[in-house]
Amino acid sequence: MTSAIAERCQPPLTKEELRGAKPLKVAAAVILKPDGRFLLAQRPAGKPYAGYWEFPGGKVKAHETSEGALRRELQEELGIRAERIYPWLTQVYRYPHATVRLCFHRVVRWSGTPHGRENQQLSWQSAEHVDVAPLLPANGPVLRALSLPPVYAISNIAELGRENFMQRLEQALQNGLRLIQVREKYMPRAELENFAAAVITAARRYQAKVLVNGDIRLAQELGADGVHLTSQQLRALERRPQVEW
Repeated sequence: MTSAIAERCQPPLTKEELRGAKPLKVAAAVILKPDGRFLLAQRPAGKPYAGYWEFPGGKVKAHETSEGALRRELQEELGIRAERIYPWLTQVYRYPHATVRLCFHRVVRWSGTPHGRENQQLSWQSAEHVDVAPLLPANGPVLRALSLPPVYAISNIAELGRENFMQRLEQALQNGLRLIQVREKYMPRAELENFAAAVITAARRYQAKVLVNGDIRLAQELGADGVHLTSQQLRALERRPQVEW
């Protein structure tokens, strides 16, 4: 990914920013092995939250992009050179000592062996079982997101036809697909219910997750894993829907 793409890892202004409290910009690395394990580092003595575990990274300087800062930090802190890196999640978090804008990048290829060049401890962890503590509180949503599969399929039977789609879905599930969105905006409700139920049945044979686009009630009725909502639907909500995702 280019630095121009990395710089698009910027959400709209937060309430804190609108009130003039400009967050400190920080780039963080989710360094991933092929088996899904990721690297956490323990903050060394002398830094705020010393002893806490976090994703490696550091402050973005005025002249740097998020990606450029992260490449520098990984070389300085861990002695590795990031070779394949792309922006992933961004969140603003208020600590007692500072408000930070954390731009997380996934690092899937690097050269060198990570080691603590600032005497920090390192540990490879998995989303299913993190056995180091305490963790920086801003990392919670990232750990949850890491439990989702990296590939997300979206239905399109208007183009493929139902029979062709279901055949392709079965093949994809056999090949490791584990997250599907049922997105058929123009399908009649009764037909959509039948189709979504069929997708969920197929997915359950492979322990795959299914999200339903735009219909919370249908997702709940069918026992789907969650919903995918538009920004307009999200703004209209008064509370989080009673679904897992």
